[in-house]
Amino acid sequence: MTKYFSLLKYELKNLTKDSMNLFMLFYPILMAFITGFLAPKIANLTNTNPLVSSYIYLVLFLMSLTIGPLIGGVMLGFSLIESKDERTINSVAVTPASIKGYVAFKSIYCTIISFFGNIAMIYAIKLFSGDTLNIITFGGMSGLFDNFGLWKILLFSFSNSLLTPAAAMIMAAISKNKVEGFVVMKSSGIIFILPVLMLLPFFNGGNQYILAFLPHFWGAKSVYNSLVLSQSSADISFVLYNIIGIVYSAIFIVGSFWIFNRKLQVST
Repeated sequence: MTKYFSLLKYELKNLTKDSMNLFMLFYPILMAFITGFLAPKIANLTNTNPLVSSYIYLVLFLMSLTIGPLIGGVMLGFSLIESKDERTINSVAVTPASIKGYVAFKSIYCTIISFFGNIAMIYAIKLFSGDTLNIITFGGMSGLFDNFGLWKILLFSFSNSLLTPAAAMIMAAISKNKVEGFVVMKSSGIIFILPVLMLLPFFNGGNQYILAFLPHFWGAKSVYNSLVLSQSSADISFVLYNIIGIVYSAIFIVGSFWIFNRKLQVST
């Protein structure tokens, strides 16, 4: 166990020197400012129609929640690929921590940062916005956080944080080198925003499950349904959406970790 405490000490010591750490630390603050302060301020100054501003707030909020963990995961995946290519990851083999243990540690470490960052961002948005973020729900006008309480925030944050190691392991597993990793990183942008399609009327009801292949759909859909008080018979409970999301992400993590570990054994 002490070997992992040593790794943790090293990571904390270099917290502000690593680009991935910096992104995961400052992303919640940036998105909280944009979503919680800037967007409602602009909407108020321009007298934006309530229906339009409602969609803007929902899109920004959902994108803020899902994109951060995914980008953090892509950065972690690229870091692992780079370490494999440059064989710096092999130096871990001579330390008390194995390569497999090091990759697992980095994944857990980033998941924890993602979890607390997610919670911090949600409450920062709430703090910045006050009572200005109002959306149109199936029950009428409502505050963005009226139906999104603490237990839902905690469950969603846990489910959502698993997107970080899932994205990292998928990227590391399918990319042979840094060049392929960069291509995957550049081309994955459209995938990040696909769950926002759930706001379109076409994806109400059973059609929502067209997006079910996306790991970040499940958590995002649970939040969206809670915010707008969705009443579709095709919907499932908030808890079940997130349980499926957790299981789905775990399958990606374990499967992709196994593939990446096999690649490491071949390269060494």
